Amino acid sequence: DLVVTAHGEGGALTGRVTSALYRGGYWEVKLAVDCLTDPFLLHLPRRAQVGDELALRVSDGWLLPE
Repeated sequence: DLVVTAHGEGGALTGRVTSALYRGGYWEVKLAVDCLTDPFLLHLPRRAQVGDELALRVSDGWLLPE
């Protein structure tokens, strides 16, 4: 699971919103992160705009080493 968090929090990935669409009850957001080739697709409860900078951290799940 990914959680939007405060900038500068340890282990957080920072990215920029490249697309934001309201889908009736949530915002569908594409977040481009520099170290990744494909953007994250997020469903957010609050409004996001293209150009916003967001930080994400992994709150739960399996992390596999490279």
